[in-house]
Amino acid sequence: MKRTCLAVVAFGLFVVVQIVQADWTPLKRLTWNLGGSEYPALAVDSNSTLHVVCRDGTPGNLEIFYMKSPDGGLTWSIPKRITWTSKRSNTPAIAIDSQGTIHVVWQDDAPEDVTGIYYKRSTDGGTTWSTMKRLTWSWTTGGWSYNPVIAVDSSNIVHVVWNDDASGQYELYYKRSSDGGLSWSSLKRITWGYGHHAGASIIIGLSNAIHAVWHGDVFGSSGEIFYKKSTDQGATWTLNKRLTWNSGWSSEPAIAVDLSGQLHVVWDDDTPGNFDIYHAKSTDGGDNWTAAKRVNWNPGNSILPAIGTDSFGFLHVVWQDNETGTDEILYKKSPDGGVSWAPVAQGLTYENSGDSYRPAIGVDYLGNLHVVWSDSTPGNREIYYRKYVR
Repeated sequence: MKRTCLAVVAFGLFVVVQIVQADWTPLKRLTWNLGGSEYPALAVDSNSTLHVVCRDGTPGNLEIFYMKSPDGGLTWSIPKRITWTSKRSNTPAIAIDSQGTIHVVWQDDAPEDVTGIYYKRSTDGGTTWSTMKRLTWSWTTGGWSYNPVIAVDSSNIVHVVWNDDASGQYELYYKRSSDGGLSWSSLKRITWGYGHHAGASIIIGLSNAIHAVWHGDVFGSSGEIFYKKSTDQGATWTLNKRLTWNSGWSSEPAIAVDLSGQLHVVWDDDTPGNFDIYHAKSTDGGDNWTAAKRVNWNPGNSILPAIGTDSFGFLHVVWQDNETGTDEILYKKSPDGGVSWAPVAQGLTYENSGDSYRPAIGVDYLGNLHVVWSDSTPGNREIYYRKYVR
């Protein structure tokens, strides 16, 4: 369905509202819960089935819920609760392996009010789930563990990275499972730097290399984007590589890889005086990177980007933006690997009256885009969905 969306572009001191066309389906509300549904994460499997996890406060405390669409976003299952803890379950991440096993990680305060990383899996398409497995132990690390991210390589090895303050500052830690989540390696600390290192994003590239980006302090003064990789399934990692050298604060990176193996990173940066989205890429597996390129010039704050690539070589970026006075989800694409970007950002959520938060993006094998986010339009935050039909 051809939809009409508003987009706002700033030229100097003037804000121009333009009408742009986009092949986006209508907004679809996915949750109808009494509590707030937030922090959605999205994975698309090889059959183009969509899998979404989020946190939800309906049970009286935060728990993780799961839903799926077997028909490319047309219909969705009723959200299924997959955690049952006495504390807060938060910030879930999801990945699907080649056998269709669904892997989910999240942070949880159970059982002793010290946040740790937990894991579950489903081998039957989300109908049933394994018992909860704890991946971190506070009396082992001495710290609190937050914000896990997950990826699965072509050998179905599951890789998890999170940040932990065991050293007295936030550093990144890593674990893997070579048997589909049944057992896990010992934890490995993979950053050793000045200041805090947190907010990781990971992707599997060519030859099953693991590529990680995150934001870190530089001598405690400013946030910058860093990168490292492992080419031996997590056994060893390269040294930290700094990707940004801006005067402002760079944070919330997201990473993707295209079919040719080029790596693409986006993040938010307040160097212009407000937060905007920037992009950099590597054409040699992460050894060298282009200079940062600014993707948008909006008068508000553009934050929390997510990025996807399709089989046609396009880059797709969505982010949260408050240029209109409410938080909205905006979208831009690049047809040439980030060399140029669409001149106008498309607004995906202007039809809703509330604030829209934290988008996640997925791309199916046909090149269709799938975007989920949390939205306050119903009065409490619920998960919404939209699809770009190629």
